[in-house]
Amino acid sequence: MTVRQTMSAIAVLAATFCCSNADGAAVGFLGSFNSSQPGPVLVSLPRNFKLILTYTPNPGGGAPASGVFTFLSTPNAGTTNSNSHPKVTVAASGNISLGNNSGPGGTDVFVYNGQVAAGLLGPNNVNFAFSFTKPSDTITMGGVTPDNIAPLVSGQSSIAFIGGAGGPNGVGTIRGAPEPSTMIALTGLVAGGCGIGYRRRMKAKNAEELTSEAS
Repeated sequence: MTVRQTMSAIAVLAATFCCSNADGAAVGFLGSFNSSQPGPVLVSLPRNFKLILTYTPNPGGGAPASGVFTFLSTPNAGTTNSNSHPKVTVAASGNISLGNNSGPGGTDVFVYNGQVAAGLLGPNNVNFAFSFTKPSDTITMGGVTPDNIAPLVSGQSSIAFIGGAGGPNGVGTIRGAPEPSTMIALTGLVAGGCGIGYRRRMKAKNAEELTSEAS
């Protein structure tokens, strides 16, 4: 293959990459699983993790979101777990919902309810949930879009893991990863033309690399 043919093939691959998920977006989090029962895979706690959710924006309401949990190898910086365990990566699925001026207090809220399938972290499904709550004037509509998600996911929140008998059970903390500018990059992977989508994906890749501060 000539140099010109090689460059042409690379260009085709790049175009395919940046256009293949033209409506996709992602949002990332850092967190830690702090207490209670770790289950047979995580073995000991506390343990830091990264969670990346991918979703299709839905201005009309909630949206399904697939995820990837990466429980970082231990010992982890900033935790009291001195035991040595390898990194664990598992898939998750669930739904993002945003509340605009919801509930008795009229607050705006980001909610994710998810599940890790049986056999990945323990013998049963592991259900988990977390939310971020903001003042009522943070967003003006409840649609799941990068513009709505970005201002809602910051600060600290709690996360609960329910894995049933023999599985991981307990609570932890979760936060937007790791600073506002990074979160904005992660929440808008693709918007508009392929060039914009590609640049934003590269920003998201760089942002994810920054989260290695927790490893």
